[in-house]
Amino acid sequence: MTTNVTNDKVLETHELQKESARWESLLYLVGLIRGIYLSEKKVSMPYEQLVEKLCKKRKDQYLTTSYEMDQQLKLLESLVCKFLTIKSGKTLKIAKIDLKVDVCHVKNEILSHLQL
Repeated sequence: MTTNVTNDKVLETHELQKESARWESLLYLVGLIRGIYLSEKKVSMPYEQLVEKLCKKRKDQYLTTSYEMDQQLKLLESLVCKFLTIKSGKTLKIAKIDLKVDVCHVKNEILSHLQL
């Protein structure tokens, strides 16, 4: 029974570390997303296309799978400032960015989540 409790604690600690790593990597990801949208001269694009571009442009190889990128983008969408919005249509998802939102404001909000 003690091994089950120990395994649960290890799994919980591992999940907390992954969640913290996702929040930390969002600091880099915000600038990368903004750069992609500015270079494309768009404010929206298909969600899968954004995930693909982000996976290719990541400098580190950690958290670059499509699933992990999806998790990070969902975290980014959950922010109060609404820098990124993901809308689901009948056939595809659309990722829309608000260029009016200051990147410093987004990063400060991410940092506040890291300090919790």
